[in-house]
Amino acid sequence: MNKYYIKTEDWEKIYTFLKTRIDIRVGNERKTRAFAEAVYFIMRTGAQWRELPPYYGKWRSVHKRFEAWACKDGTGEPGL
Repeated sequence: MNKYYIKTEDWEKIYTFLKTRIDIRVGNERKTRAFAEAVYFIMRTGAQWRELPPYYGKWRSVHKRFEAWACKDGTGEPGL
């Protein structure tokens, strides 16, 4: 992915925070950033998940990861 909407200095803070969370898997920084950028795209545009541009990854995979992260509060419901 060539263009990022999340500023590099902001991303560094976000990623540092995410690495401290034991209840989510961040693994590869590049893939985690692409995921964060994809979620930001959806929030910013109001688009449906199916409209996610392919350079963010497969829309269903991104959505599944979003649901897994959003449901960490124990309610089983997404946080949005």
